[in-house]
Amino acid sequence: QISDTKRPAELGTMTISASMGTVSKTVYDNQSVLWEGDEQITVFSLGETVVDEAFEMSDCSQDKTKAQFRGIADLAADRYLAVYPHSAENSCTPEGTVSVSIPAVQTAVAGGFASGANVAVATFAKGDADVTFKNVSALIAFEFDTEDEAKNTKKVTFKVKNSDSEFLGIAGNVTVSFNSDGEPLVSGGDAY
Repeated sequence: QISDTKRPAELGTMTISASMGTVSKTVYDNQSVLWEGDEQITVFSLGETVVDEAFEMSDCSQDKTKAQFRGIADLAADRYLAVYPHSAENSCTPEGTVSVSIPAVQTAVAGGFASGANVAVATFAKGDADVTFKNVSALIAFEFDTEDEAKNTKKVTFKVKNSDSEFLGIAGNVTVSFNSDGEPLVSGGDAY
């Protein structure tokens, strides 16, 4: 999808090798987050125009710590941003600020987390062989003392208190920019 009226000069196939920084993505396994199944990411090419495309997983390492993704990108772009999971709602400004949504309602998964719940981002330059994703939000793990407690629990709510009467949004629509070290800076969050 091309976000401007100018057509990029060098649309072509790109393959990237992606891993997660410490605790990032789809299945949580002893403080590692692993790729699984048929994952998709959004890659934004930042050049004269912003091109955003879904990249499909084309290969995954046996230990699931590294995955290959392939898609169409502007090969002449100076910089690229990637978002997990892919969504048609993900967007990016020409300056490299990404808008994504962290699901406010998530279904618990034993030993992991809901598909698409752990939003992660990466920034990389043309020619970078390996891309490392970093979490946009934190992961929260909890356990039940008994199997009956687990079966009888229908809902768990987490809120971050800002003051005696005000709560901060910890989910919903957020914007992500990057500092000079490539670390994500998150603002927003309109749901809890």
